[in-house]
Amino acid sequence: MAIIKWHPQASNDMEKIDHSIRIKVFKTIEKLKLDPVAYGNPLGNQSASKLMGFYKITPADGFRIVYTVLNNNELVIIAVVGKRANAMVYKTASKRIATMRELIDEEFVEINKLLSDIEASSTK
Repeated sequence: MAIIKWHPQASNDMEKIDHSIRIKVFKTIEKLKLDPVAYGNPLGNQSASKLMGFYKITPADGFRIVYTVLNNNELVIIAVVGKRANAMVYKTASKRIATMRELIDEEFVEINKLLSDIEASSTK
């Protein structure tokens, strides 16, 4: 069974959604725990959105959940929950994912710097 993690802003998305839709979103996410790849539809890099490797699922008419699956289907990260209107949900997902990637890249730079410092000090 997959573990569900939320992008911090995705949890804020839920507060803006009507209660009846919110219930449908949570029921849909329960399905994702069972088999996130089978229930979702893969996204690509259409309209410069750079969502390759992400999935979408429709919990209610006009709404989408955009997520990614990691660690051999053991981890699902919800990037955005919102209305599909004018592809806004995909644009929002793309922006959030770009920010996440930048943060990860910064963390890798810091980790590599720390490893280099450790290696340098150990060779002295």
